[in-house]
Amino acid sequence: MISWSTIQSLLPLLLPLLLPRLLALSRSLRSRPQHPPHPPTTQTTRSLTLLTLSATLFLLTTLPLFHPENVFATTSSRLQTSAGVLLTRLRALRPLTTQDELLRRVFDQGGLKARLLYARFGPAVALHCPIGEVGERAGWALCALPGLAGWHLAHAGVVGLATSEVLCGREAAEWRVWGVVGAVLLGGLEVWAVLGGEDG
Repeated sequence: MISWSTIQSLLPLLLPLLLPRLLALSRSLRSRPQHPPHPPTTQTTRSLTLLTLSATLFLLTTLPLFHPENVFATTSSRLQTSAGVLLTRLRALRPLTTQDELLRRVFDQGGLKARLLYARFGPAVALHCPIGEVGERAGWALCALPGLAGWHLAHAGVVGLATSEVLCGREAAEWRVWGVVGAVLLGGLEVWAVLGGEDG
C-alpha cells in the first residue's frame, strides 16, 4: 500500500503531466453537443412494456402468498425438532392434513438430512419426489430441477420475445445476444446456488 507521504512526494512530479490531460478531457466533455432525447418508437415501447410486465409478474410470484407453507417457520421450530413435536405444534395451530402425516414419515425416515433438504428444496419436493430414497440429496435435487428450470425458461422466452426483431424492431434485436447470455447465466447461477454446496 502506498503511504500518504509517498503520494505527497510524487505529486509535484506527476501533477504537471496529468493536469493538462485532465483539463483537456473536461473541456472535450463539456463541448460535446447535447442531443435532445427522441421519443421511443412503438416497437421500443412494446419491448419495454413486455419486460416491465414480466418482471412485475415474476416479482409477484416471489411473495410468500404463492409458496407452500414451511412447517418449521409456521411452528417456530428448529430443524432438530422431532417430527412428533413438530406435528403437535402444528396441530395446535391448525388441523393436520394427510400431507402433514406424509411429511412426518419423511422426517422420521430421513432424519436431520431430510429436514435440511426440506429447508433447501421445499415441501413439494419432500412430499412428491419419487427418485431415490428419503433424504437422498441427488434424487431430491433432480426433483427440484424442473421447478427451477421452468421459471428460467419462461424468463428466456420473455427475453426472446422482447428482443425479437419482428415484434420489437431492430433496436431491440441488437440486445438479443446479451439478453440470452444474461438469462442463461442467471439460470445457471440459481441452479448452482440451490443445487450446489453442502447441506451442513
